[in-house]
Amino acid sequence: AGYDPSEADSLRKAVAKKKRKDLIKHRKMFIDGAVDNGIERKTARAIFQDWEKFAEYGFNKAHAADYGLITVQTAYLKTHYPVEYMTALLTVYQNNTDKVTLYASECRQMGIEVYPPNVNYSDWGFTIEDSPEGQAGIRFGLGAVKNVGEGPVEALLKGRRDGTFRDIND
Repeated sequence: AGYDPSEADSLRKAVAKKKRKDLIKHRKMFIDGAVDNGIERKTARAIFQDWEKFAEYGFNKAHAADYGLITVQTAYLKTHYPVEYMTALLTVYQNNTDKVTLYASECRQMGIEVYPPNVNYSDWGFTIEDSPEGQAGIRFGLGAVKNVGEGPVEALLKGRRDGTFRDIND
């Protein structure tokens, strides 16, 4: 299309960074330049339309391969270690109430019990806890409780070293 290296790089960036406005600026220049260099207008348009589609949701092969690998690993962990996986997921997103709600609901759909926060059993993050029947569930982390900071949780955990709390005064 008669692009110099700088123009070609500008087009590459527009596609790679999904910059629609910049890509539109290149459409006429590319098609006209391709026609001037012996490419049929129909073919030049088709090439540019492919780039526009790619710019909407395309990834280079390395990124796509890494994304695919992470997807397979995630599916494996969720399938074979569901309690551990969901506990980690809840802990990572414990500061996002919407995500905690979503993932706690997903736990219940998967048959994983999510136990409420408890001063005698909860830690800062979500933890795995066995029920009296021996089934693993997830104990709600105190760090996910709104307006509870690390300082009070650390004091609570320190006070709990001598055993569980008996009452509110204890």
